[in-house]
Amino acid sequence: MGGGMRAVKIATIAMGVLILLIMPLLANDFILFQIFSWSYILGMIALSLMFLAGYGGMVSVAQMTIAGFAGYMVAIFGVNGVGAVSLGWPWWLAAPMALLDLSKSGGGLAIIDRMFRIRMDEGASRRRGIEHDKGLVRRER
Repeated sequence: MGGGMRAVKIATIAMGVLILLIMPLLANDFILFQIFSWSYILGMIALSLMFLAGYGGMVSVAQMTIAGFAGYMVAIFGVNGVGAVSLGWPWWLAAPMALLDLSKSGGGLAIIDRMFRIRMDEGASRRRGIEHDKGLVRRER
C-alpha cells in the first residue's frame, strides 16, 4: 500500500472515531439507539456475509439464523417492551447468556450441516463412480 493510500486510510479511521465520540453530544436518543445501533448491527452482519462470500465463496443462511437467534435470546433474557416475556436481566448478564446459547445452537447447526454435506457428497460421488472409504476418496477402475 502506498504512502498516500495509507494516509487516506488513517484519516478515514480518525474521522470515524471522531464521529463516534461527538455523536452522543449532538444527537438525541432516537438517533443514537435507532439509527446508529441498527446501522452498526446490520453493518456487522453484512461484513460477515461479505467475508464468507468473498473469501470463502459461499453464503449460508445458517449464519443469519444464528444472528437472529442471538438477538431473540438477548430480547428474552434482557429488558424489552413486553414484560411478560422478558426475564429483565441487565445487559451485562443477558449478552453472555445469549452468546452461550448462540454457541450451542451454532454447534448444533454445524453438526447437522456436516451430516447432510457428507451424505450429499457420497451420493454425488457414487453417481460419478467414486468410492468413499473412511474419509479417503479413490476412483474405481
